[in-house]
Amino acid sequence: MSESEERQFEKAVAKFLSEGLHTRRGLTGREYTAACRKAWDACRASPGFPFKVLIDPLQSIESMLANSTQEYIHYRVADELEAQKDPSMEIRCVALGAVKPDLSTGPDDGPPLVTEEPDAPETRHYLLAVFDVLGFSARLQEKGLSEITALYARLIDEAVTKEAMRTYTIVRFSETQNGSVIGVLPVRHAHFSDTILLWVPLVQHFIAPFIARCGDMVCEALRMGLPLRGALAAGPAVLHSRTGTFVGAPLVEAARLEQAQDWLGVSLGASMLAPDISREFDPNLVLPYAVPFKKGKSQVSADLALDWPRRFRARFGTDPVEAVRAVDTSPLHRVYYDNAARFAEFSAGPVFRSDGLHPPHLGELADAALNARQTQTPLSRHYEFILKDLSRTGTVGDSVAKFVGAVAQGRNPPEIPDGLPPGLQRYLRELSLAASGTAKFFKLVPCAVEAICMRLCGIPLTQEVDAILTDLEQYGKDSKQVSTFLRELAAGGTPTVPRRLSKGAGPFLKQALAWVNEGKVPSGLVSHVAEECLKARLGYAALDENALRVLSAMEGTRGIWPNVASYLRTVAAGEHGAVPADVSEPLRSDLIRLNLSTRLAGVQPPRTLEIMSVGFGDPATNVDLFTLIHELRSVRGKVTRVPEEAERTIQQFEAAAPERTVIAQRLRSLVTNEPPTPIPDNLPVALRMLLVQIEAAAKGKPIPLDPSLVGLAAIRTRHGGGAMGDCIMYSLQIMARSNTEATTLANYLWSIAHRGPAGPAPVLKEPQVAATAGEVRCLADKEVGGIRMMFAEAKQQPSRGSPLDRE
Repeated sequence: MSESEERQFEKAVAKFLSEGLHTRRGLTGREYTAACRKAWDACRASPGFPFKVLIDPLQSIESMLANSTQEYIHYRVADELEAQKDPSMEIRCVALGAVKPDLSTGPDDGPPLVTEEPDAPETRHYLLAVFDVLGFSARLQEKGLSEITALYARLIDEAVTKEAMRTYTIVRFSETQNGSVIGVLPVRHAHFSDTILLWVPLVQHFIAPFIARCGDMVCEALRMGLPLRGALAAGPAVLHSRTGTFVGAPLVEAARLEQAQDWLGVSLGASMLAPDISREFDPNLVLPYAVPFKKGKSQVSADLALDWPRRFRARFGTDPVEAVRAVDTSPLHRVYYDNAARFAEFSAGPVFRSDGLHPPHLGELADAALNARQTQTPLSRHYEFILKDLSRTGTVGDSVAKFVGAVAQGRNPPEIPDGLPPGLQRYLRELSLAASGTAKFFKLVPCAVEAICMRLCGIPLTQEVDAILTDLEQYGKDSKQVSTFLRELAAGGTPTVPRRLSKGAGPFLKQALAWVNEGKVPSGLVSHVAEECLKARLGYAALDENALRVLSAMEGTRGIWPNVASYLRTVAAGEHGAVPADVSEPLRSDLIRLNLSTRLAGVQPPRTLEIMSVGFGDPATNVDLFTLIHELRSVRGKVTRVPEEAERTIQQFEAAAPERTVIAQRLRSLVTNEPPTPIPDNLPVALRMLLVQIEAAAKGKPIPLDPSLVGLAAIRTRHGGGAMGDCIMYSLQIMARSNTEATTLANYLWSIAHRGPAGPAPVLKEPQVAATAGEVRCLADKEVGGIRMMFAEAKQQPSRGSPLDRE
């Protein structure tokens, strides 16, 4: 055992002992150490699995992550690890290695990847941040050139040009599959006078870590006595240090936003509202907040701020307000530091932080809990996460989470704490009564919307709402009065809000009356429906009946609301429309933000599953399918049996993978004219594509191509996944013999597969070809295309010549 490995063992055991895990197992320290030693020695590290990790399942995930060497850990990692926890309680040791695109690990024996900055500038999609040192000129006069230069040099040395950040983050493999992954964040940087620029490629699993990296720089600079103000933006740009070329819309956006702010802090530009960016936010790093702007500079912005104070508290364990006050030396700029201090105090408060940065819908949560109780089924993952996020907000949120969780699990809920706000006490009391069967939990908002819709649009009440109103009449005087009010409102009458209703019911009915009489649609309801329309546009869920009813009611409301409803329907339908011009603030700002949230930024997903699947059933055997298929076509109708040499080639191809049987049979049928074998549903993607191409070749039609598929195969090969398989090579050869743009792409993909320069990618005009080149350019960077996991050692494959060398 090496000395470093022994040291790792000692540190792990010492930590377990300090947490009292041996006592929980009823062991002495010596006995516990011996059990750990046995597990450690039974685990063998290797070049493919160089990292040994000692695991005691009794250690909490929070404690394990607290001892991690990663500089950034996504807030959802603990939840993902908890969901995947091994039920075994045995002490064990595992060896980990870095995965390659074929699910293998092992030393990289090939030539080094060429991922350095290319010689020529190139346009790529970036996530970037611009920072400025506040009061740089004043500090220069105060401290002198020598001292401020030394301090600024220290900032650049320690906070800007630091090594790549070690991260433990969440990767979204698909719409339904997430994973927690260890990796690195490759940040590039530049600085000019007192301005600092950081950037990374716009990649899904770089977004949250990059925001953390920006927060760290603000914190580290503040500790040095240099306050920073900054802004984040995203989009296409040219960022090329070697030639000093820095141009692009996100640079302009970030620079203007940075200068307009009236504080020490960092805000997110409007480009960061793109749904493929905002869905990756870590809510421990980003907070909805009305960013303070200088007079005359305020504009519609994202209203999102980098939560650097939380990062400051987590890293240094001290109050960021004290650090802000320590650099507050200029009376002329005191407003900067007052605003920063207010934000730091807000950050420390009981803020609900969850995916999407949206507050929980307590009515939906109660309905889900009651349904789980009645059906004796667990809450969905979505609602379980909401309960966890509520419990993290502090005492109030934890009380609500425990109460709702008990209801969902069929247990008796705890006593309602006295210190809760009256509204929450009423919410929990009603939920408790509904859970016990002595009362019902009514969805009053849909009832009110339907009543308004009937009055304004003539749409009758649904049977469900009519039944709810009938039920309400059976539950006491207050409930009956609410039901009577809504029925009278729906029928076109002039109801008055009853006196002495329970708290909450009176204001609710007044809102409904104001909608009908004054055209005042509740802002919270508008925001909720706008969000539902955005979800429908992005394909997350279709608009439900409740949202459609709200839109219908808005269309029947006088004033601006028909235009607002029309615009929201446009959003939901995936169409592009202009924000209504006659809308006043703050609704106009909300609609502009919604409009910005409909535009995808082009975030590169990791494509891990697709890259791996390209190789299934398609190993490289040096079979030239291009030549073979042409030979079989040339003898079709002349012979009834496959020529011997061609048959041997088919057998060589077929023997390489069991999935290839259906392909081999189709190849033979090119000569024998036998009917094709039915295509299996689980046929690997590269083989399925080859079958489509064989069919086209057999009928003399244009051979279809999937450039993206070939591009992913090139990435797989580049990062150690073995040579491109026979089927992919067939597609590549077709591409190389096609038009000029396809030929250019084929050459680029071949270079990428054989570890050539990643950029610049060729400039192409045809959309599908250009999209493939852009994606491959991004994934070609080792930090983007490689993700750490654990599997078997990779096998090296021999290199082959370029497809253009073949005649």
